[in-house]
Amino acid sequence: MKFYHMNSPKFRIAILSLAFLTAASTAFFLLPLFWNFSLLLGGTGYELLILVGLILLALLLLFRFRSKKGLLGFLLFLILILFWETGFLVLENQWRKQGAAPGMLTGTLSRSVEYSDSVYYDSLFIADESGIMKANPRIWNSPHNEFARENHYSINSEGFRSVEFLPDSLRDSSKTTLLLLGDSFTWGSSADPIDSCFADRLSQAGYQVYNTGIGGTDPLQYLLVAQKYLPRLRPDRCLLFYALDNDQMRFPRKPIPFMPLYYSTNAGGISAYTHSCIDGKWNEPQPLLSAERAWQSHVKLHTLFGKNRGFFAEFCRKTVLGTQIWKVFRGCQACAECQEPELDYSLEYLQKISLLCQSLQIPFQIYLIPNSNDTKFRLQESRRQVSMLREYFGAKIPDLDSEDYFHEIDFHLNNRGHRKFARFILQNLPSQPQIPSPHKNHPPTLND
Repeated sequence: MKFYHMNSPKFRIAILSLAFLTAASTAFFLLPLFWNFSLLLGGTGYELLILVGLILLALLLLFRFRSKKGLLGFLLFLILILFWETGFLVLENQWRKQGAAPGMLTGTLSRSVEYSDSVYYDSLFIADESGIMKANPRIWNSPHNEFARENHYSINSEGFRSVEFLPDSLRDSSKTTLLLLGDSFTWGSSADPIDSCFADRLSQAGYQVYNTGIGGTDPLQYLLVAQKYLPRLRPDRCLLFYALDNDQMRFPRKPIPFMPLYYSTNAGGISAYTHSCIDGKWNEPQPLLSAERAWQSHVKLHTLFGKNRGFFAEFCRKTVLGTQIWKVFRGCQACAECQEPELDYSLEYLQKISLLCQSLQIPFQIYLIPNSNDTKFRLQESRRQVSMLREYFGAKIPDLDSEDYFHEIDFHLNNRGHRKFARFILQNLPSQPQIPSPHKNHPPTLND
């Protein structure tokens, strides 16, 4: 067939079309790695000039080849470029779906923190005199907060997304009262609308629900909340929701009055404490007394952004693949492998909550929320956590799968997951206070 003849105009037109595709894809996806622009996001006329220049170069190269060998070599070169670009885009897309972000060295933080040239503390979340993180009612309930109003957010006077806390004497005695302890899962992140989360579904099932879930918190927060509100509210049940992905505490934390666990900023929630691995051991976290200092620490330890990082860092931070290459060749202080602590400090805080509930004769139950990528508990760390929490506290595990999570957004439960979890809770509510287990089954404490 004449089409396949090397000197055939049709064949050369086909090669020219492939060259055009290669040049266009290069301009769209590869050139932004070197300069701060992207055709996909709009920009300047220089982008079009570069694209036209690449096409003209491909055209000149195409008609320069007179021999069969040279033309086939050029064809192979174009195919290899397209193959590499396709592989790059597929790999980049998969990493981003798993929560990684360009320039972010630590994947977990990249889910909620975005780089910004400057940050300001927006005070959406604050700490009280006990060091308890709370939502700021003044801001959340403001008539000017369109996001909160349109998405059905309502913060009570105590700073929680809940109905007002009423003493036992003023409550509806016909309703069983539940006090919920937890983090962003309990707050209702990714439920759409927010009152579709499992906490609100328990309320819709006829329970009086006091929801103290606050995003980004830890088991020490749960203990502080329990110590402050259990004696005051005397709920009929106390339910704690433990996220296997991030509730394991590698070091103790001392609450500081009015010192937040993290700063709520325009860039996201930034940890208010430094915590890094030095010589294979976790160092004790140190408080950062301003959002600006916390941001500077975060940028230095967890990202490739910031001033004077060098050309290689600027190049690598434009893609997730480049960020991974940086970690291989230059390392990551915040990613350093560290020995797991001999003591899981979260267990001590959970034990104190359990003992408090026992002393108040309040039934207590822990529910485990699996990592979205580990719903079948394949990972050794998850199996270890699950085993200990089951042994020490009789923790319950819902039957969730990957379709119950919002992988593309923040790895929280979607509406289906919240619905399934609410059903599971209702089927596994504690009926009586926990009986203290034998001493051998007590979790280790700091004094053991």
